[in-house]
Amino acid sequence: MITELGIMIRILRIQKDNITQDKLAAELSCSPATLSNIMNGKIDPDIPFLVKCKKYFKLNDKDTIELFTKAFASSKSITVDTSYLIKERKNQLIGIIVSLLFIPEQKYSEKRYTVLNEAIKCITESIHAFEKLEELG
Repeated sequence: MITELGIMIRILRIQKDNITQDKLAAELSCSPATLSNIMNGKIDPDIPFLVKCKKYFKLNDKDTIELFTKAFASSKSITVDTSYLIKERKNQLIGIIVSLLFIPEQKYSEKRYTVLNEAIKCITESIHAFEKLEELG
C-alpha cells in the first residue's frame, strides 16, 4: 500500500514532465524495485535518498520539510548521519532522543527542562569522552 511519502513522490514525478518511475529511479541512483519499495513502505528511505529527491525535484524549504516528515513518519527506524550536524545540534538531537526514549512520561512532563538539561549534560560529557578516546587512537 502506498505511503504518504509515496503519494508525494508520485505527485512530484507527475509534475516533473510526467517522468516514468523507472526514469526517476535512475535519476535518484536506485533501482526501480527500491523506489517502489520505498513508496510502498516496504523499506525505509535513508537521508541521502531524500536529499537526492530534494535536489532532483528542486524542492523549497517547506516542501523539503514535508518530504522528510512524511519519510520519517512512515519509517520503522530513522538513521541519521550526524557528521552533517555541528556539535551543538548533534548534542541537542541526542538529548531529545534520549529523553523521548528513556525518561518516563510523567517525570518528563513534571521536570521537563531539568531532566532534559541533565540528559544533554551527560550525553555531552560522553561525547567528549569518546572524542578523547578517538584522539588517542
